[in-house]
Amino acid sequence: MAKLDQLKIEYAYAKTEVEARNLGWLSEHTDAGLVVYCPSGGTLTVSKDGTCATQGFTGGACHEARLQLGLQVEEGSIMETAEACQVPVAVYQGK
Repeated sequence: MAKLDQLKIEYAYAKTEVEARNLGWLSEHTDAGLVVYCPSGGTLTVSKDGTCATQGFTGGACHEARLQLGLQVEEGSIMETAEACQVPVAVYQGK
């Protein structure tokens, strides 16, 4: 992985962790990446390969959680299954 790509992922971790803390949500670093525990019961994982996977959400709650954390979704990039949703991570300044 290129140094710039690694820096982007580390920035995504840090930004997501700060936003989660500001919202009062718990998060932890695991072998899979940064896991954020949302109050609705779902989890959101920013992985080491630069994707964001969501599990355990109902309806559009995963989309709302990503927006609250400042993680934007590129149209057409969502890979959904019955169990999870995975999208490339893109972090933007501001909300």
